[in-house]
Amino acid sequence: MRREAADRYARPAPGAGLEPGPGRAPAMRSGQGPILVLDDLEEDRVLARLILEYRGYEVALAASVDEALGMLSRVRPRAVLTDLHMPRRSGFELIDALRSRPETAGLPVLVYSAFDDLHAQRLRELDVAVLRKPIPVAEFLEIVESAVGAPSAEA
Repeated sequence: MRREAADRYARPAPGAGLEPGPGRAPAMRSGQGPILVLDDLEEDRVLARLILEYRGYEVALAASVDEALGMLSRVRPRAVLTDLHMPRRSGFELIDALRSRPETAGLPVLVYSAFDDLHAQRLRELDVAVLRKPIPVAEFLEIVESAVGAPSAEA
């Protein structure tokens, strides 16, 4: 049985900086590319996008490895956030493809997935940031910011 997307992330704790408030709007970033979010489950893509955009990141979405790879010619992402388990091609195949291209070889990759321990060694070898589902929102953002830097506020 599949869990609902909202169950994959804990609710933000009060004071975590994610509460809406009077006059509070997400900061927009400038001068850097989006974080490319790849997940075959629409609800997970949308949830990741909402969290990242609220924090101030620009986001591009892809539903498959092929779609993500095709986007690289028109979108220059600052990082890729990918699931591992997807139909047809896996997140591992995406990472291998990114690492094999000179223009994306150094791109930060973050894996967010409900993977098992068998994948842990391979992920360490690939030098990727790992976010294991479910993950609290504050921890999710802390790992993203550690890997790609904080979003910059618009001047």
